[in-house]
Amino acid sequence: AYRVAPTLLKFALDLAQSFHVPRVAIPHLEKARDDCGETTIMVLYDRGRRQVSGVAAAESLRAVRFSADGMRPFFDLHVGAPGKAVLAFLPAEEQRRVLKEWPDPVPGQLGQPTVSKAQLRKELRETKARGWSIGHAQDLGIRAVAAPVYGSEGAVIGAVLIAWPDNAAPEGEFGPLAQRTAAAVSGDLGGVQPQ
Repeated sequence: AYRVAPTLLKFALDLAQSFHVPRVAIPHLEKARDDCGETTIMVLYDRGRRQVSGVAAAESLRAVRFSADGMRPFFDLHVGAPGKAVLAFLPAEEQRRVLKEWPDPVPGQLGQPTVSKAQLRKELRETKARGWSIGHAQDLGIRAVAAPVYGSEGAVIGAVLIAWPDNAAPEGEFGPLAQRTAAAVSGDLGGVQPQ
């Protein structure tokens, strides 16, 4: 009398994918960590919650480092580099729907200031043009960059984040590394990056 409905099947496929992604991502995260010496994290985008959360990490071996534990909770898309890397590369209509739900100005979180929607849109355009996002939580002493990861249907499914203590500013060096790492993870997942 029972049968598998399409919604349950989609849920099962999404769940299977969420276990598959960390396993695929970890070797790439470790390589990026070894290349830059800083903590590298894979975050997944939860479309239902419209938030991101860390699912795999290669922690820096340095005494002073960003701890991957800081990315385990869910974070809103306007908070920090990983959320903005996802938000900037969402399809235009989905991005508009997400932004429409937030107040103007958008409240700051995690040591980040309140920002107007106009300012946030400008930052998202710059992120998309550059290919990776920049985050700086001055109150927490953290700098970060992140680049989008794509799934097999060409949709953004998450991001690769590189984070480090706020004692230097090598965004220009780490941003391209995050982008290359995200592209490698996307490729191994069968991801298709839109042109």
